[in-house]
Amino acid sequence: MISEYRGGELPVGTVTFVLADVEGSTRLWEAHPEAMKSVVGRLNAVIDETVDAHSGVRPVEQGEGDSFVAAFSRASDAVSFAVDFQRRIASEPWPDGIDLAVRIALHSGEPHLRDEGNYMGEVLNRCARLRALAHGGQVLVSGATADLVIDHLPDGAFLKDLGLHRLRDLTRAERVGQLCHPDLTATFPPLRSLDRLPNNLPLQLTTFVGRGDEMIGSARLLAANRMVTLTGAGGAGKTRLAVQLAAERLEDHPDGVWLVDLAPVSDAARVAAVVAGAMGVSEVPSEALADTLVRELRDARVLVVLDNCEHLLDACVGLTERLLRSCPGLTILATSREPLGVEGEASYRVPSLGLPADDGDGSCESVELFVDRAALVRPTFTLTHDNASAVVEICRRLDGIPLAIELAAARCRALAPAQIATQLSDRFGLLAGGRRAALPRQRTLEASVDWSYELLTDDERSVLSRLAVFAGGFSLEAAEVVCSGDSIEAWRVVDLLTSLVDKSLVQVEGDGPATRFRLLETIRHYARAKLIAVDGEAAAARDRHLGFFVALGERARVALVGRDMVAWLSRLDDEIDNLRAAHDWADESGRLEASLELGESLWVFWQRRYFGEWLERMRPALTAGVGDQPLRARALLAAAWMSWNVGDFDSAVPAAEEGSRIAAEVDDGPLLGHALDVLGWQALSLLEERADALLEQAVELLRAAGEHWFLADALWGLAAIAIYRGEHSTACGWAIDALAVSRESGNPMLVARSLMFLVIARANLGQFADAERLALEAIDTAALVQDELPLAVTQAWLGWLALARGDIATGLALCDEALALSRPHNLAFGIAMALWTRARGEYRSSSPGAAVPSLEEAEVYLAAMGQAWALACCKAMAAEVALARGETENAGRLVDEGLALVGSSP
Repeated sequence: MISEYRGGELPVGTVTFVLADVEGSTRLWEAHPEAMKSVVGRLNAVIDETVDAHSGVRPVEQGEGDSFVAAFSRASDAVSFAVDFQRRIASEPWPDGIDLAVRIALHSGEPHLRDEGNYMGEVLNRCARLRALAHGGQVLVSGATADLVIDHLPDGAFLKDLGLHRLRDLTRAERVGQLCHPDLTATFPPLRSLDRLPNNLPLQLTTFVGRGDEMIGSARLLAANRMVTLTGAGGAGKTRLAVQLAAERLEDHPDGVWLVDLAPVSDAARVAAVVAGAMGVSEVPSEALADTLVRELRDARVLVVLDNCEHLLDACVGLTERLLRSCPGLTILATSREPLGVEGEASYRVPSLGLPADDGDGSCESVELFVDRAALVRPTFTLTHDNASAVVEICRRLDGIPLAIELAAARCRALAPAQIATQLSDRFGLLAGGRRAALPRQRTLEASVDWSYELLTDDERSVLSRLAVFAGGFSLEAAEVVCSGDSIEAWRVVDLLTSLVDKSLVQVEGDGPATRFRLLETIRHYARAKLIAVDGEAAAARDRHLGFFVALGERARVALVGRDMVAWLSRLDDEIDNLRAAHDWADESGRLEASLELGESLWVFWQRRYFGEWLERMRPALTAGVGDQPLRARALLAAAWMSWNVGDFDSAVPAAEEGSRIAAEVDDGPLLGHALDVLGWQALSLLEERADALLEQAVELLRAAGEHWFLADALWGLAAIAIYRGEHSTACGWAIDALAVSRESGNPMLVARSLMFLVIARANLGQFADAERLALEAIDTAALVQDELPLAVTQAWLGWLALARGDIATGLALCDEALALSRPHNLAFGIAMALWTRARGEYRSSSPGAAVPSLEEAEVYLAAMGQAWALACCKAMAAEVALARGETENAGRLVDEGLALVGSSP
């Protein structure tokens, strides 16, 4: 509907906005085109009458479709209007088939007047975002409005607190209330907020300005195509537009919206790994990561945002084509300086922000952005008659490029707009005279960055250029090491870094316990060029970067196997791109020993999700034979463990044997204990009789050395052997010992895995209550470090316990949960355990043959792992099923096979 401004002065100061629209108006227009014409006319009249009755005004319409906005000087008048209006809508005799459901949002603040009949600014925008959460017939109230009206509500009205919700503008969360009244509908579905659906869209610290046409145009493309690429010059705002568009489309992709930042990735082979990491998909042994992604996404309705693809075009094309062909519910939104060239791709060029029509035009997007960002650095800044022409000139000379405008606005901390405009004019002589729009936008952006760079002090320039060696974000601690040197002492880096943040050359990211920083990609490329231009400076900075992360690895080594594991895993997750960059430089510069040190100290971190990548990165150093003997032995033993996990037995055994030989030569007791633990587990898996002796010797050495991590691991091996032999009391003793060692260490991964073994032993002893209590503790503890193995296996044993007490439905459900945890990570033992347990439940709950498929699949996994004892249990169960079906001969064969397996167990 289009309405005219009805006169009266727009209120100033604190204003309460009411934004409303008719939910499903498009559908109503399509179904009742003629009737809706009269409906809209009557609705318009009801709006005007009700707004006037409550002392409000209607500005020029600023919504889309059948929507309206009203403004009130008093929040209580806005609330009274909302109640009265919903009553009138409900009582109106609308034509048959037309049931109007109006959703309303109320928000209060101090907006800006765009002109005599129009508002602009964040207050109005936020009210619109609040309205987007609502359902037809619902009235939502922001926290700001609720505080104003709580003591002035209409008779019978009250506010229902709906909690904190993230709005689609991706800025701070909003406390939302629902206006309730006996005459209004009270029950609605959950709000349509960002918190409802899975996503990793980041919290934005600045407002999203303008881009109305671009949002509409790109949204239409995304609704009609499965592959859309936003193209444009560096700094044009492609990323911000993509993230905002993704937030708006959350409900179209109920299985997740995932942002993948490719800017810090330099190796094309890492694209699939970065995509998987953003989605929380773990690497699976012996399976290509692209295949893992296809399996995860094949039946999902997901939107993946691939950000900054231009330097990895071939890799992005290969992966996107594979995923799009194999995953029909997948949509990809990419940002790049050029189209990817994928079949079926639709591209949308992101233009610069709208430029002023004349010297007094303060309503265009570029000016609005400048004013918004200038107010961040100078809170008293407003657009006035005196500075408007200078701001307009700045926006014109910067061609409306968002990053350039933000850099210029940051100078308002120290300079007036007229001074900024003068400096731009002097600096950009080539851009004057009206030819500026024809020049490449990248050159315009580079000139803006160059201008900002030249305003820095020498020390600020040095720090900015040295920051270019970081990949992704970085901590203050890391910056102090990398950026110090020459005339810059480490203690001065924080001040210089803060200055660069103030100048918008360095970004502050996240709201975690410690501040992290990052360079925008364009700034990083610019700074890197400056770094390379100074002879020897780039190598020196990368040396310091490598040195910092080698030292960080040494600090993390002990913490990762102790009580601080959770905090360090989180910290290292933040630094994964920097760890990769440090490894890359170590290889490029021939410092393989540093690469060996870095990888060996952090193998516990890498083994969670990146064991395949770890092996690739360590192979050059291991092959070259660098490092002192103890370091090399530790690295070899870690490599043996990693190789075993990816199914590379041919590499695992020699690495373990060489590591063991070195440990014996250097006469290092703890190191030898570690080696014996690895050899013992390998012997156990290969059904070698020496497994007991190796593990018992490892326990003796490690206990004497006060070790915890590998001592617990060796004790688990002994518990596993006892379980295989049916010696469950002995197994219980080993598991209790391991749990005590683990609790002493404080490491949650050790505790969870020790509990897992103890659960199995207790359950086999018939101590069901203890087993269930321990299983629940194991699950809670494993969740702290996202350790899928004890999560899945213990869940399966909870199913076993439920079956043991006759609760078949619960047992089957728990087995399904264990399978859901195991299958995405190809956890063979977890899958087999869940299937075997599920077969027991299926056998009891229906015809005997129902258990056959689960048993057959479990046997495949157990045979591949060489788990003879568990495979024998499956054979016994299969024999029982065969007997129940009258297959006597088949049952006998299965029993013989099971007995043969038991005889081969250690």
